[in-house]
Amino acid sequence: MEYVIGCMKETTTKITNIRAYMVTALYNAPNTMNHYYQQLVQHDMYGGGWEEKGMFERKAEGDG
Repeated sequence: MEYVIGCMKETTTKITNIRAYMVTALYNAPNTMNHYYQQLVQHDMYGGGWEEKGMFERKAEGDG
C-alpha cells in the first residue's frame, strides 16, 4: 500500500477515475515494485549516490 500511495503522490498526470487507477496500481504493484527498488539501489550504488555522499570510496586503478 505504501508503495502505491507513494507512486500516486509522485505522478504528474491527472487521475480522472481514482478507483480504477487504485485497483490497477494495486494489481500491478508486485510486478513493478521489485523493479522500482532495484533501480533505486542501482542508482545509489553505481550512479554516484554512495560515492557523492562519502559512504564509499572508489578504488584507484592498480589498487587491486
